[in-house]
Amino acid sequence: GTGLHLHCSETAGAVARTRTRTGRTPVGQLAHLGALGSRTLLAHCVRVDEADRALIAACGASVAHCPHANLKLGSGIAPVRDLARRGVNVTLATDGAKANNRLDLFDVMKFASLLPKGTDHDPTALPAPAVLAMASRNGARALARDAGVIAPGRAADLVLVRPDALHLQPLAPATVQTNLVHAARGADVAMVMVAGRILVRDGRLTTLDQDRLVGRLREVGLRLLGAAD
Repeated sequence: GTGLHLHCSETAGAVARTRTRTGRTPVGQLAHLGALGSRTLLAHCVRVDEADRALIAACGASVAHCPHANLKLGSGIAPVRDLARRGVNVTLATDGAKANNRLDLFDVMKFASLLPKGTDHDPTALPAPAVLAMASRNGARALARDAGVIAPGRAADLVLVRPDALHLQPLAPATVQTNLVHAARGADVAMVMVAGRILVRDGRLTTLDQDRLVGRLREVGLRLLGAAD
């Protein structure tokens, strides 16, 4: 019953190496090992062929789409629209700092929405409500958490976004979802609550000294840059 999370089929080279070693694709090898199931969360899945996609769907595995990392590293674009059509639970992720930089899930939502619009020449591809679901309830489902929606009995996990930013206007029932996906930024978040505990208030961390943390991060970053010279 323990969940399994791993990066999978991110690059053509990774797929080729696994084929050479096992005679199977990474997805095929996971299925062969009995490691592909409803508690499996696969990051990336950029290079998944027809058989791979059918296997992921049949086994009930989830896919974490990381558009920033896939583009920055030149890996390609994951076929998330096709995976979703097959019933695969597709959620969103930032990947690591070196492949994403901002680690801003609002930015990830925008990229995830725009990519299929461009590749499929279809402005209706992955509309805002679908992308919001990927970033919320689909993620909760992938992690087997009773969260992702605001409802009685669900986890008290909330993110409040300031409604007065210029770039979020006009804010109305007809615009709020598309504004959250295409215009909002992580800096617009005013409050974050996890399991009923407020971790961010007025845009600042409540459990850590944020100013001290920023200073420490700068020190470590400059030291790493110096070591790389």
